[in-house]
Amino acid sequence: MSVKPYLVGILVFAVCEYLAYVAYSGETLGVSGRRGRAIADLVNWLVLKVGSMPAAGILAVAGLALAFIAFKAAAPKAQAEA
Repeated sequence: MSVKPYLVGILVFAVCEYLAYVAYSGETLGVSGRRGRAIADLVNWLVLKVGSMPAAGILAVAGLALAFIAFKAAAPKAQAEA
């Protein structure tokens, strides 16, 4: 069973949009775990460095770009399995 490429793109986009929402609201993100803490530190640093509104814009645009890259990376794999 192959993962649909558009589902991978939607998942990546949804995560980045959630991070953009958290940055826009100005909340500090606290997460346990190694990778989660690294992402939380990045979002918190971005909010402190440029402010909440620009940080939300940066994360939203990054979400679109990462979703497109994830979709393009998953498409050939899904075609090979079909």
